[in-house]
Amino acid sequence: MATKLTHFGAAMLLGATLMSAGAASANTFAAFNPSDDTANVSLTGLALSATSPVVFEYTTAPLAPLGDLAAQWTMSATETGALAFGPLALATFDGSFALTYTGPKFSAGGYTVVTGQDLLSGTFLGSVFTGYGSSAALADSLLGGGLVDYKDNPLISFTPAGGDEGIGLAFGSLSNPVVVVGGTLSDFTGAASGAFAADNVVSPRPGPPVPEPATWALMILGFAGLGAVLRGRRSSLSVRGAPPIGDDRMTLTKLAAGTAFATMAAMVAGGTEASTFASYSPAGNTANVSLTGLALSAASQTTFQYKIAGLSNLGKLKASWTMSATETGALGFGPLALGTFDGSFTFAYAGPTRTVSGHTVHAGDTLLSGTFLGSVFTGYGSSATLADSLLGGGLVDYRSNPLISFTPTGGDEGLAMTYTSLHNPVAVVGGTLTDFTAVGAGNFSADNAHVQSLTPSHNNGGASLAPTSAPEPAAWTLMLIGFGAVGALARRGRRSLVTPT
Repeated sequence: MATKLTHFGAAMLLGATLMSAGAASANTFAAFNPSDDTANVSLTGLALSATSPVVFEYTTAPLAPLGDLAAQWTMSATETGALAFGPLALATFDGSFALTYTGPKFSAGGYTVVTGQDLLSGTFLGSVFTGYGSSAALADSLLGGGLVDYKDNPLISFTPAGGDEGIGLAFGSLSNPVVVVGGTLSDFTGAASGAFAADNVVSPRPGPPVPEPATWALMILGFAGLGAVLRGRRSSLSVRGAPPIGDDRMTLTKLAAGTAFATMAAMVAGGTEASTFASYSPAGNTANVSLTGLALSAASQTTFQYKIAGLSNLGKLKASWTMSATETGALGFGPLALGTFDGSFTFAYAGPTRTVSGHTVHAGDTLLSGTFLGSVFTGYGSSATLADSLLGGGLVDYRSNPLISFTPTGGDEGLAMTYTSLHNPVAVVGGTLTDFTAVGAGNFSADNAHVQSLTPSHNNGGASLAPTSAPEPAAWTLMLIGFGAVGALARRGRRSLVTPT
């Protein structure tokens, strides 16, 4: 126990030294979200681990065209110290993680990813875990006193070494309120999302583009033509008595198509545990949230996604995120800057009208909104988190809308937001948090979230909501031929009815 506390204290002390040394500006270059609303991370004893499918995305400009990438997230970390601080459960972790591509071979923007390829991996030391009821977060950065070391791969590298590399993971839907018992954190499972930042990100220039199937077809035809020419030349040379050309055989490999890709869709039934029903991620790597004085605010474009069955088919939705909160208290604890906030937020749809499975969203529709009281902010160097839940002593109140409702009232509604790329290490000066801008992402959980029933105007009086597909071009052609044939028969029938005079 003494060793754990010494480790924890050493991290705090180192962070305090580094925070006074100034900061470079780290940029958020990647993020991930859970594939569904099931738990994807767990703490058992001192072991924090993850092995689950997630959706990974590069947010840095050169790699952003790759879009959403199916990935397997693995993480293995060991708790190295823990202590209780009021309702907060604080701890430190050392470990490693990897995000590995699981989809079929894919190319975009000159970059190519293949199944099994490393998208991002690395190690972390002295990462600070903050548990608050059914929400928690894990943050690390050089400027906070920890150490993140990302590994180079064919898509992205980190040079020069020793830059400020940071992570911010948000854990929602914790199976029980995380607390410190006997000097260690209590066990839990949860759903995690996160973001990664660095001030030394370098993306290699894209290599030669991978030929498209049509290009391969032309190449095959070209090789076939060349083979025919060679065979013709061999025949003509043989006729003239020249030595025959050797039987050069060219084997062409058929292109593999239809690579299968499966994602987990099992839903956990029963129980009153909060489940992650929605998440959001930044639309790019530019700052989308700021603290000025006592005001924490956001007004930016984000990508919002429902994780709850019945609405998840709507996919990623462009949304305008607004947030207005007021700092109600702050306290410095070594390199940790702790604060509490009360406020409200709204995600409003910012795309064209979209209908999936009978649910329709129009520009300006509210996707999710609510208020929060007593939310705990934890700043750690260039990374920070904001967490709140009923079981932690705070209060989140989500508002029902035509897509989703929260009943009965008084359930455990929680939020977990990560802020990365803080332009300076957040600290407490004069009893308040220092100003910052950052890139925000996060997830939302509740044990009382329900998809709204479709109204008669939406479900056609209870009829099946399966959308009718538009006819394919071939179907249109057959229809036109059919109409033409009917017309021809009708004309022939009309002529046969006309009797000669």
